[in-house]
Amino acid sequence: MLRRSVQLCLIIVLLLATASGARAGAFTLPEGEFVGMFGAQYFNAYHTFNENGHVTRGGANLYYRDITGFVSLDAGVTDNFEFHLLLPGRWQYLSNDFDEHTSFAISDLTAEGTVKLAGGQRAAIAVTLLGKFPMFYDRNATLPAGDGQIDLESRLLTAARASFFTFNLFGGYRVRFGEPADIWRYGGSINFNYSIVFGGVGLDGYASARNQEKDAVARDFMHGPDYALGLLTIELGLQFTQNLGAALLSQYTAYGRNAAYGGAYTLSLIYSF
Repeated sequence: MLRRSVQLCLIIVLLLATASGARAGAFTLPEGEFVGMFGAQYFNAYHTFNENGHVTRGGANLYYRDITGFVSLDAGVTDNFEFHLLLPGRWQYLSNDFDEHTSFAISDLTAEGTVKLAGGQRAAIAVTLLGKFPMFYDRNATLPAGDGQIDLESRLLTAARASFFTFNLFGGYRVRFGEPADIWRYGGSINFNYSIVFGGVGLDGYASARNQEKDAVARDFMHGPDYALGLLTIELGLQFTQNLGAALLSQYTAYGRNAAYGGAYTLSLIYSF
């Protein structure tokens, strides 16, 4: 009951803080500009992080593979307000010495809004509100397409530009309804955009608030109800025309606890209009 009350208070604060909402970086899209993305991510794992953060081999020759296709849209509603939608579909495969399972389902819909509070072309501060909503999958399946509960997250974003580099930092908190622990969010990136080449390196961090319910169980193979994770990313892309580009992103699980250990590779086409 106490956790529910704390969650409700946090949500009210987050909604008030980000009532205008919108997406990713502190530099929002100009009014009337749209960016669509279509892509796929491949992830596989033989190992997991245990409760103490050590990498261990999955028992009985465990092997896991996840291929996720996704479509997303970013829209500049005003010069200071950006909206983002993301809808993924997941194909999963899990095997060991005794059994194997496969599944395909539409995963969680993510809607995100970012409002730029202050700044211009060189530096900016923004705040984001994100909602993750489970779609039509069975959360009790052997390989569900997500955790099966609603999440709400708010982050404070800062960014600065120098020459063709952009520096980003963020911190925030994710409220996860139901059994799992809430998550503290943190990270940053250094990005560049030079001529027709763009890319960057970054860290995306998740740290458990350790307030999970006693009977919480693991659902999504990617992590347990009480987990920590640090994802290092490297991205490189090409802008073919004024409107069309492509990007390749490599992601590595640098550290974690109660989570899958492996690498992910994402290829996406980007169209702006």
